[in-house]
Amino acid sequence: MEQAERDEEARKERAITEARRDDQPDPVWHDGVGYCAECEAENTARARVGRGRCIDCQQRYERDRKRGLA
Repeated sequence: MEQAERDEEARKERAITEARRDDQPDPVWHDGVGYCAECEAENTARARVGRGRCIDCQQRYERDRKRGLA
């Protein structure tokens, strides 16, 4: 791969990462346990990787966003 292609791929990856980060609220932490920022369900595994919503809330958010409600 040429340098320009590698640079473009890195730029795309950064843009995707940034967009995903903007879509996520920060996880809620209490005594080392992560919780969903919306429904407050235990969410430690996802919170460790920066996901602030549990799977159910994330799916609801994405569905609402497609409808233009979020």
